[in-house]
Amino acid sequence: MSDRSLRIQSVPAEHAYVRHCLQPVRPGLGELTLLPDPPVPGAAAGQWWPSPVLDPGWLTEGGRDVDVVHLHFGFEHRSAAELEQWCAALDSTGVALALTVHDLANPHLIDQRPHLESLGVLVPRAKAVLTLTHGAAAEIGARWGVTARVLPHPHVVPLDQLGRRRPRRPGPTRYGVPMGALRANVDPLLVPRLLDVLPSESEIQLDLRPGRGAQLLQTQGLTGRVDDPRLRIVERAAGSEHDFAERVAEFDVLVLPYRHGTHSGWVEAAYDIGVPVVAPAVGYWHEQHPLHRFELDDDESLAQALQAAAATALVPAPASERLAQRHDLLAAHSRLYRRLARAREGV
Repeated sequence: MSDRSLRIQSVPAEHAYVRHCLQPVRPGLGELTLLPDPPVPGAAAGQWWPSPVLDPGWLTEGGRDVDVVHLHFGFEHRSAAELEQWCAALDSTGVALALTVHDLANPHLIDQRPHLESLGVLVPRAKAVLTLTHGAAAEIGARWGVTARVLPHPHVVPLDQLGRRRPRRPGPTRYGVPMGALRANVDPLLVPRLLDVLPSESEIQLDLRPGRGAQLLQTQGLTGRVDDPRLRIVERAAGSEHDFAERVAEFDVLVLPYRHGTHSGWVEAAYDIGVPVVAPAVGYWHEQHPLHRFELDDDESLAQALQAAAATALVPAPASERLAQRHDLLAAHSRLYRRLARAREGV
């Protein structure tokens, strides 16, 4: 095949994970043309979801301008039957499908059957399947008999903030709990459990999206605890990547309040900044980086994990390490896309 630049349509394209895997940080790897997210009819500028790329009609009209579609997430609005039709449209237009399985358990859903049905379509139909950890790859192999390549999650903290040593924050140990928009996998009942097991000199900072604080405080088991002086509720919008890094840097310990999940950008951000993590023993975030695990609904293991994390001293991830990893990720994706393009052209 020719050495022309390959045209890659990521879904989504404008996402920190995708950009940190594909945007060059050194010269000499510019063989990819990264297509932007197409406009979403009726949505605000910059909103990529629900992606028009997942419409078979979009592929039929624009597929000749794309070599590879790389799907990451954002397909909850499509049924398994609709995704089957979409995969057929990919085949008919000659566009190769790469799939990175970020979530084997969808954090936005309680009932995982629709998500697993969708993956049951996408994983076997994809020309290449990737994931972030060996545990997730093993589960993909066990479920669908497909070998997934493991490529680690890149840095989350922006390059110009990597490697900064955090000054020791005065005052009590602050346990940060990112609860966001209270999506389906968030466990509000973790908050009263933290109040029960943490010492009186602790501080628990709950990070929520605007307007979610009142909703959280109505949770059964928490309504009588809102006056606890250790509890601090902070509502704020998502903000920029730099804002996100500053938020994580406010914490002495990061506590993931999830009952199910697979991988986590919060774990990567904490690694970048040097914040120890406490997380439930589900999913595969413990394979992303070392952390302190606790069993769901086991207060003794929760208390032990919190105590161990508070006694852990970490340093920020070396900028050189994250830069080298990002270079390797771009090279690996470039080789993968070129292989898929060669197969498409029968070379």
